[in-house]
Amino acid sequence: MCCDLDLIPSLLGLLFGISNLIPVLDVQYITIVLFVVFRPFLFSVASYFTVQMFGTRQFGTVYGAVLCIAAVISWVQYGCDVAAKSQASYTVINVILTALSAPTLLFPLYLRRQTTALQIRAYVLFCSGSVAISCLQRLS
Repeated sequence: MCCDLDLIPSLLGLLFGISNLIPVLDVQYITIVLFVVFRPFLFSVASYFTVQMFGTRQFGTVYGAVLCIAAVISWVQYGCDVAAKSQASYTVINVILTALSAPTLLFPLYLRRQTTALQIRAYVLFCSGSVAISCLQRLS
């Protein structure tokens, strides 16, 4: 598989931010399509990750807290809007938001690396004893 599900929203968000900086009408059509595709992925991966990390019993509480924090952070958009209108350009705001979205690619890659390391450790523990040699041969 080329990329995990959790990497797709990060890539789409970064592509959206980059395409949003290009002032060409045809590219802006692509930007709208990217946003329409990005938004469902963002919410579905957020809920999937919450269920996987906290379980179904805690899902409502944790996901509700995540959405509440997101709502509080979205109040910043009014300040960004006032700043952009005073400069008559959203370019600076878009550059800042794109730069802030770029590090989101690191977390899925970190999770993938941790999962691989845990799988290898579990496999080695499982293969301890007399079958260790045959298990190590299967790894290579």
